[in-house]
This record gives sequence, C-alpha cells and structure tokens, in this order.
Amino acid sequence: MSDLLDADLIHRTLSDQSRTALNALDVFDVIPSTNTWLMQQDRHEPGRFHAVLAEHQTAGRGRQSKRWISPPRASVCLSVGYTFSSNPKNLACLTLAAGVGVLNALRDVGVANAKLKWPNDIYVADAKLGGILTDAQTASGGRITMICGVGLNVDVGAVSDVNQYAEVDYTITDVQSHTEQRVDRSVIAAAVIEQLIRVVTRFEQEGLDPFRADWNSADWLRGKKVRVSMPDSEVTGIADGIDANGALRVMTENGRRRVYTGSITVLDAQSPSE
Repeated sequence: MSDLLDADLIHRTLSDQSRTALNALDVFDVIPSTNTWLMQQDRHEPGRFHAVLAEHQTAGRGRQSKRWISPPRASVCLSVGYTFSSNPKNLACLTLAAGVGVLNALRDVGVANAKLKWPNDIYVADAKLGGILTDAQTASGGRITMICGVGLNVDVGAVSDVNQYAEVDYTITDVQSHTEQRVDRSVIAAAVIEQLIRVVTRFEQEGLDPFRADWNSADWLRGKKVRVSMPDSEVTGIADGIDANGALRVMTENGRRRVYTGSITVLDAQSPSE
C-alpha cells in the first residue's frame, strides 16, 4: 500500500524557482474533484500558482464529462491553478503542452516509455496510464484562470477492491509496472507539479510552439488507422501528428483532414481508446 501524500515532502522536492512561484499547496484526504475545488476559489493571484492534491476523488472528471476512477492511495490526483498576467493565444493547446510536461515528470521517476494520445491521455504500450483535464474561467480584469488537472495510476495493485475499475472500458496500467523500484507518490506528485509550473510559464509567453516537436515525437497514435467520431460526422484515416494549432492531422483517402475535437477508435487494434 502506498504511503499517504506528504505536503512537506512535495514542497521540499520542488526546485527553488517552483517553490517561489507556488502560492499555496493543499492536500486533501477526500474531495469531489481537485479541478472543481480550485475553480470554486474566490481569488487567484496573477502570475502565481496554486496546487491541490487529493488522496481520493469522489467525482473526478475526465474529458467529455467521463468519470476518472481514482481509488484511495493508488494514484496521484492533482490540479494546478494559474491566472495569466497576459492571456496566451490558443489556450486550448495548453493540454497538449501539459502532456509534454507530464511525460518529462514520468521520465524523472523512471518511466521512460510513456506516450501521448491526442488530445489528453498518457499511454504506455497499449494501456492508459493517466490523463489531463484543463478547465478555464475568466478572472477579474478579463484575465484567464486555467486549472490543469492530472490523474496518474501509480499502483493499481494497492486497490483492495478491483471492482472499482469495472466501468473502465480500456486497458489500464500504472507507474509501478514500468519502474524498477518503488516510487513514492509524493515524489511523483512533485515531479508533475514542477513540470506543470515550467510548462505553463513558458506557454504563457510562447504558446504551443516550443512543445510541438516533443509532442509529435511521443505521439502514440501516429501511423495508426483511426476513426474520429464527431457530433455531426466521422473521419477515418491514418493519424499524422498535430499541427501548429493543436489539431490532429488525419490522412484520409481524400487528403489530409484536421480534427479539433472528437472520440477516437484505433482501427488497427479494433478497440476504443477514449
């Protein structure tokens, strides 16, 4: 069974620069959703970060309002909030940039082979390790506050009741299955917070551009035949990375299409990957 999250250890593990940028770090035992909690806070100081973690989320959210399963002490569930001093262009691409940061954090704790699945999932081989959910709201003075949530499976074996995963319709994996030694969840959380602070700070100034090459090099879908289901249409073809605006490029029989939203089925594997 994993140790409880340790706020002091997380804080000490951060770099001096990130500790300076962090306005607050809160750790809860049980909370409905770390993203929702941060969005409900009255004030977010521009240019400062607020991180919140939970041992267990009772209403964790994934993309398209899907539930994120996070049994107690088996995962890392955290969110980082930040109010931009100057609002960046194409804020929707922040999720993609954050994905690069999460991969860097995973490498720091020994998971070297993680990949990114458009638009917000973390995969190792053909199994889902985690996901990212970014929310945004308008703060005072027209500034935008973003909330970037990250959920990572750390030790599925620590879950006493595996039936908690019964509603999951995809294969899952965890950090401990891909590292040679046990990694403290607080160390993983610190690595993710460190990277998110770096990513958001740079994204505010430069947007997606400095992260795009790394994203494409870690693209789990690239070269796979996919079907993208959108509200009013479908696109089938070969996934071909992301463009400068964060759209998924799909090579179809009629040429290249750019997809900005949708649910993806990988046809090579004949299985859905949400």
